[in-house]
Amino acid sequence: LMLSVILLALACSAPTPNRNAAETGKVLVLDDFENESSLESWDGPASISTEKVAHGGSALHLDLSDRTRRRLVSETLPSDWSGYEVLRFDIFSSGASVNVGGMQIYDELGSDEDAEAHGQSYRGSKLFLNPGWNRFEFMLEEAMVEEGNRPLELSAIRRLVLTFGGGLGEIYLDNVRLPSGPAPESSAGNT
Repeated sequence: LMLSVILLALACSAPTPNRNAAETGKVLVLDDFENESSLESWDGPASISTEKVAHGGSALHLDLSDRTRRRLVSETLPSDWSGYEVLRFDIFSSGASVNVGGMQIYDELGSDEDAEAHGQSYRGSKLFLNPGWNRFEFMLEEAMVEEGNRPLELSAIRRLVLTFGGGLGEIYLDNVRLPSGPAPESSAGNT
């Protein structure tokens, strides 16, 4: 009986194994656009709106009517995406037909010139936007730079760019996040 008590005490005081992100189901919210301060993190034709919301109380409204301003850029998001499996976000398209957008992710290993001229960034060239809500998921652990000669450096992300084609008029972006493992229901959104 005394040996059982000692073993139980040792088991209870033993350090807990370090669980990685996939085991714990953690989520890093990059932006959920809940207040005007989100606008400081993004460059583009954006405003905060409560009209079309996937998660929380508001979303980012993008007016794409000006053909020279059909991109959204952030250079101030958290830079360490390592330990997360997926980049996930929701977009509501008010367009009447399917439209195309794109995404580019830059890391610290490639300069702007390297990214553009030598394919040293991740480029997702076809985001198909159906009318209504769309959920996008990009597997980060498998992401390679466009040239294909190395993986995207997930611990050193420096810029996220979303581009949109014509014919959309306006869209709503919400719940930009990095989940790992089974994400809690509270982070899933309504899409």
